[in-house]
Amino acid sequence: MKQAFRIISRMKGYTALSLLGLIISLSGTVIISRYLYQEWTTDHFMPALDRTFLCCVQLEGEGDWRPMETFDPNHESQFVSPVLNQSDVECWTNIHLRAMYAVTPEKGEMFYPQALSVDSAFAQVYPLEAVEGTLELRAKGQCMVSEELAGRLFPGESAVGKTINVGLGDVNTVVGVYRQPSTKSSIRFDIADYGDEDFYAPQNSITIGVVRLREGASVSDYNKRQPEQRLGLFLDRPIRYGLQPYTQELQKYFAKGYLKEYSCFVPSASAAHLWMLLFVAALLLGVGLFNFVNLFAVMRSHRRHELHVRRLFGASRWDVFAQLYAETFLVAVLTMIGVWTVVELAEPLLATYYNIEVLPQWKFDVGLTLAVIFGLPLIT
Repeated sequence: MKQAFRIISRMKGYTALSLLGLIISLSGTVIISRYLYQEWTTDHFMPALDRTFLCCVQLEGEGDWRPMETFDPNHESQFVSPVLNQSDVECWTNIHLRAMYAVTPEKGEMFYPQALSVDSAFAQVYPLEAVEGTLELRAKGQCMVSEELAGRLFPGESAVGKTINVGLGDVNTVVGVYRQPSTKSSIRFDIADYGDEDFYAPQNSITIGVVRLREGASVSDYNKRQPEQRLGLFLDRPIRYGLQPYTQELQKYFAKGYLKEYSCFVPSASAAHLWMLLFVAALLLGVGLFNFVNLFAVMRSHRRHELHVRRLFGASRWDVFAQLYAETFLVAVLTMIGVWTVVELAEPLLATYYNIEVLPQWKFDVGLTLAVIFGLPLIT
């Protein structure tokens, strides 16, 4: 490594040109890759995402499903619930997405955080990491808040047990503080209070029913067993309840314009746009790698006599390979330092001007860095 450092420092022009080209191409590749990884892992913090569904309804004569509340207790006599007394259902919850949910701190002006109203089963279906207190809401007037909101409302002190003024004079007591999910979530909220466990949603809200099936249960068989029925607003047309994939159905619901006014919902890019970005990232990476390999080949041609002399004095093929690998390894390390500098500087600009916020994914970032540092020398 000492010898490798001496050689690359001797070829300052080639080294600087290699570094600059790689930093430019890899910075673009890393920025796009992190965004793609975030979009393709939306809601993956939910351990049973493949068994988590949105409760939907289908009207007779319509092929599309639309999300709808899980059940209406006013139709107990005729209504066949899609969740109650169903052996395949492990747990379910009603989530009320809130709009215009006002919070008034003791000191400061009123503001409108991303908010939900949930029932006592919410914590079973939607897993969050508790920082302090409990995340189970069981009574009116209880709420849980994110770490960020707790720090804003109660800087430097515990939020559990404190009260928050919400709406038109209502008071909620904080029973728990949670950490935001480790991956992008379709629903991102800063406060959730206890909502009545009935059919009627709070004012300025829309309700979705989230259902988790038992392991091994077939969602297609489950949907086939749901009968056609007439109830509520749909007395003129038979309806059928069914379950649809959680993330996919929420994004379709947003695309139709139903959730645009609810800031707690986080839309995802379309699949077509993501594949286009992947193609762009591959082109950027290819240009950078070909440029680097070309420069490396030029450097090696200038050193042909040096490498022959090493062989004459007893160096094996492995010794020569190790020498070249060490040189490229050092360049790759310097390159990734430059790349992460560019990426960190670019993140605030992306969030401000393009409204693209990329969550920190340290496992992906570390894996990508190690792949470049140890993989690039193998290619060259």
